Amino acid sequence: MKFIRQNYLIILVLIFALFLRFYRLPATLTFLEDEGRDLLVVHKMLDTFRPVLLGPQTSTGNMYLGPLYYYLITPALFLSRMNPLGPAVFIGLTGAFTVYLLYLFGTKWFGKLSGMVAAIMYGLLPLPVTFTRNSWNPNLAPLLSLLILWYLVKIIEAKTSPTKSFFILGLLAGAIVQMHYMALLLLVGVGVTLIYYLRHNWLKLIRGILFAFIGFVITLSPFIVFEMRNNFVNTHAITRFIEAKEEKNIRYQLPVSLWFNKVESTTTRVFSSMFGRDALTPDPFRSAITTIIS
Repeated sequence: MKFIRQNYLIILVLIFALFLRFYRLPATLTFLEDEGRDLLVVHKMLDTFRPVLLGPQTSTGNMYLGPLYYYLITPALFLSRMNPLGPAVFIGLTGAFTVYLLYLFGTKWFGKLSGMVAAIMYGLLPLPVTFTRNSWNPNLAPLLSLLILWYLVKIIEAKTSPTKSFFILGLLAGAIVQMHYMALLLLVGVGVTLIYYLRHNWLKLIRGILFAFIGFVITLSPFIVFEMRNNFVNTHAITRFIEAKEEKNIRYQLPVSLWFNKVESTTTRVFSSMFGRDALTPDPFRSAITTIIS
């Protein structure tokens, strides 16, 4: 009872977060091409007892992710007897767990009020709720990003060489790039931050990077095996995408002002859908929440 009295606010937030993620889930579950593909791949793994070495295909560039997401949703599909609700429930639970971690980490880093505000925002606002009500590989990125930030701070604050934290950071880095390749931008930021804060202790930095690299390779090992067997076909596809050598690739020779305008427009749409006037108009996020609660 003492624990409940001391933590009743975050308990209420978690209850509401779970309610929003699971209410009428069978009736509103998204099941499109991606979800069907995942179901077939996992079914084949369970039927043949042979793990796949390649994950979902990306939307551009003819590239594939690593197979970790398939491995993670396999227990959920097995327990649900191949019901698509299984992975959706798994994603919803990870979303609620992310809410709790935001409260925990926010409280430790910035104080209890900040932690509570962060938990309420991620737990109750339409955008994060919508993206934790269906099974899709990028939906695990917020949880992995938060864990990466946690271990990044632990490394920076450590007085001794934190080889264990570096190793776990590498494992998490290898996991998040298998959710979406845009996570590479986060990892670049993590690398720059580590170099800046550990610039006076190069021995600690180099040793840590070595352990992080080992963890990264372990998590990505199935994907690496596939690449070695197939002449690094995905690596070549990523190179072609970056160099924009294929017609369907986006070319980035944009004026700087136009590029910033597009970034500003995208940011405005995302935040207004969560906080501003667009939340009161018939947009996709409002439609999704209306469907959930109606």
